[in-house]
Amino acid sequence: MLLVRERHADGRGFWTFPGGGARPREPLTDAVRRELDEELDCVAVVGSPVSRFWYAHVSRPSTVSVYTVFDCAVASEVHPVRGEGVLESRWVDPDQPPARTLPQVRHVLRDHGP
Repeated sequence: MLLVRERHADGRGFWTFPGGGARPREPLTDAVRRELDEELDCVAVVGSPVSRFWYAHVSRPSTVSVYTVFDCAVASEVHPVRGEGVLESRWVDPDQPPARTLPQVRHVLRDHGP
């Protein structure tokens, strides 16, 4: 599975799934394709949703985001875009995520890995 390393507001790095927010009235599958293009400069084939989780933002108190995780495949090389906050990307074994992987992401990896 593909993970990206980003930074919390305090500068600490963490691993998560690539992606981001949908624009108003933007279908989620279109948002996933756009976000993967923006963050990883890659073309993605977006499948069905496989999971959903909530994330409480420490840097923005009282802000909780709902993340929908899709089954995707990349149809081109992956190139992390630092200007989008992506420090690096890594294909990982779902049973061995990198240190500092968000707990919610670890749960999805465990439940939906191969």
